[in-house]
Amino acid sequence: MELKDLEEAVENMILQHNYPGFEARSLNLALPVAFNDAPAKLYSQALSSSSIYVQLFALRWFQTKTNAAKSYVTLIAPLLENADPWIRRETVRTMETAKIMEPKSILKISALLRDPDQIVRIEAAKALGNLLKESDKTGDGTRLDNGIAIKDTIIEALKEASNDSVQDVRRKAIKSLRKLGAFSTS
Repeated sequence: MELKDLEEAVENMILQHNYPGFEARSLNLALPVAFNDAPAKLYSQALSSSSIYVQLFALRWFQTKTNAAKSYVTLIAPLLENADPWIRRETVRTMETAKIMEPKSILKISALLRDPDQIVRIEAAKALGNLLKESDKTGDGTRLDNGIAIKDTIIEALKEASNDSVQDVRRKAIKSLRKLGAFSTS
């Protein structure tokens, strides 16, 4: 199976589901079993497809194959800077689901707390609490190569997000701060 086969299958599925008001990026595709059982290499190639729908499908596939996601973090993490907000959100979700504790990526997720799109900010606030809570348990991912602890930086970013203009962003940021034992009402 090749990337062009996957791209064609995704395009056909989107055409089959198309109706007025349909947002194809929201479609969590259920492709034939052969695609779900395809090797991770196919999905790593799909991350750089020219189709955002194929990229989204690949990210969602990696969310169900967390060990594979950890192996391809160098291809997944750059999508945090993608122009499409759905790609940024699903990338954050993939990294959270796979418990990818790579410090530079966690800092990039914290930068997404200022993203222009509220769905990205909501996902980033939720993911940061879960990732840092997990890193507290395992001791992973709390320092950059130069030895600087990132937890304090993330907590400050979450505190700033707890004053966001969007209620759901504030709520997720506060929930993450509580998880980390860093929420205070003062």
